[in-house]
Amino acid sequence: MRRSAKAKSGAIAAGELAARAGRRFRRGRYAEGIDLYRQAIRLDPQRASDRRLLDPLIESLPSDRKGDRAGFLRELGAPARPALQAAASNHPNRRVRAKAAEVLRSKRGRRSQDAKRAFLKWL
Repeated sequence: MRRSAKAKSGAIAAGELAARAGRRFRRGRYAEGIDLYRQAIRLDPQRASDRRLLDPLIESLPSDRKGDRAGFLRELGAPARPALQAAASNHPNRRVRAKAAEVLRSKRGRRSQDAKRAFLKWL
């Protein structure tokens, strides 16, 4: 009984964090929203595929100059893939389509790039 109450409180906390992340995304405060989204995913991994949180991130990709939003979507991996594929194929904004497709393409070579960076850092 105690375990289910604890799990329920974790889900509530994850829901509240996800709601806060969504509010930050709508206000254009993406770095704060991503941090809250990460915390929500840690508490409830099923939040990683929440379209209400992924869609504002994907729509903001054309203005992502630092690459932190694209990097976060790459970090999410498989849970973000369906939302990225939908945006790449039929989003009304062509820049969003192009950026979503770019994130999908760049996921494949990411592991080798990270290994290369780690090796060069080691030198």
